[in-house]
Amino acid sequence: MKRLLISSPKGGCGKTMISRNLAVAATLENIKVATLDLDPQASLTRWWNRRAEERPPIVHYQGTMSDAQDAMAEITGHELLIIDTPTAVEEYPQGMKALILGADLVLVPTKPTMDDTDSTMEWMTMLRSYDRPAAFVLNMAKLRARSLSETKRRLNAVGRICPIEIAEREDMHRIGAEGLGILEVSRHPGGDEISGVWQFVKNEMGA
Repeated sequence: MKRLLISSPKGGCGKTMISRNLAVAATLENIKVATLDLDPQASLTRWWNRRAEERPPIVHYQGTMSDAQDAMAEITGHELLIIDTPTAVEEYPQGMKALILGADLVLVPTKPTMDDTDSTMEWMTMLRSYDRPAAFVLNMAKLRARSLSETKRRLNAVGRICPIEIAEREDMHRIGAEGLGILEVSRHPGGDEISGVWQFVKNEMGA
């Protein structure tokens, strides 16, 4: 089973949105997907509870950072496990260490702002000290903004970057509120972005 860890020290960067959309992308390829929600806000769990039974199946687990290591050992029988984590990563040093060391890839979402990238660059430096595969993914990006290239230059100095950015879209939360992934909305322009990020993740993990 491959383990994809979605982690960032910065709130509001889209960890849960990316977790659920990548889970949908994988299950649409008939991959046996499970998600694990370790965030006390339980946003991924609430999304899963809203998901209609007739949609492609995603097995879901909910836990806490205090039992993260046990969850890593106990959750089996899937081809892919996507793990959504809380924001205050520094409050859970042992749990985060176990998750990082057990991950096949750590995906670090970040918005293209100075405050966000400062935090996530420090986090990427720490991840690299564990010698685990990790990459940034730019989320809520204004794709035509001049600042985007500068953001990518800064991030590239400390780690790899997913070559596909996810644009800022007003209806992303509405889609999630219906228990859907963006790839389940016909002809949505963000579908190509999520597909691109999923292909990157899949290649990185050798899935």
